[in-house]
Amino acid sequence: LKEPGIHISYKKGQHVPSLDGIRGTAIIFVLLFHCYPYLSVFKFGWTGVDLFFVLSGFLISGILIDTVNDEHYYKNFILKRVLRIFPLYYLSLVIFLFLIPAFSPFISSILQLDYASLHQLWYWLYGSNWLLSLKDGWMHGAGINHFWSLSIEEQFYLFWPLLIALFRKKSFLTLCLSTIVLSMMVRIVLFFCNVSHPALYMLTITRADALALGGCIAVMIRNEAGIRVLSRIAPYMFFGLLLIIALGVYLFGSINSYTNLGSSMGDTFVDMMYASLIGLGLSDFLFFRKL
Repeated sequence: LKEPGIHISYKKGQHVPSLDGIRGTAIIFVLLFHCYPYLSVFKFGWTGVDLFFVLSGFLISGILIDTVNDEHYYKNFILKRVLRIFPLYYLSLVIFLFLIPAFSPFISSILQLDYASLHQLWYWLYGSNWLLSLKDGWMHGAGINHFWSLSIEEQFYLFWPLLIALFRKKSFLTLCLSTIVLSMMVRIVLFFCNVSHPALYMLTITRADALALGGCIAVMIRNEAGIRVLSRIAPYMFFGLLLIIALGVYLFGSINSYTNLGSSMGDTFVDMMYASLIGLGLSDFLFFRKL
């Protein structure tokens, strides 16, 4: 596989089956975590959200890198995201904020939708992650508080294309690495400023490292040298980070967002592990399809 005579490349828009399995794994993790919160064996399921963020960063960054020189680049990208995401999202808001309270006050009470209705502008503007961060937790609007992750994604869709365009004549990898470092530094600073754990977990800037890590993978697989480097380091990174995370869980009981380790560095370790997992799946596919 390391012979220089073997040419390896990633084709624009190429379907990689391993990513379907990774996406399915993320879904299963989140479902297990929310459906069986009382079972400690499934407490790792919260990391499924991190896997989604890294995978989204990879896919979106790849699309932007491939189209950055196209005419109406930004408008076309935003329009596609709007058509894909807005209809279902806003239909969900109509159901949760208007139909359920109107026709079933009992269910509305169980889902704690009164608070969400009172502050619904945050949801209509894709800012619920900031609302929950400012209010220190998940206890408000429990029925739709999971929309915080969609808010981060949408905010990412707005500013990331602009940064990609700004760095088109420089280095996309530099952009991604700078974003990772900045996100980690902001999280650590906010941690020492006693900002709440939920805020550290849900603020857009403190989760940007996961999305940018996906961007690093997107950059690397778009040239042969990057694929070769990825294929060498991904296995060591994945198992090494898995060991570090397991050690952190053993020593501290958990590394989720409600622990000091998780709030400061734990999320980044988890994101790096999942980035290496995606890189491992991609590099294996790109190598072995040539055999």
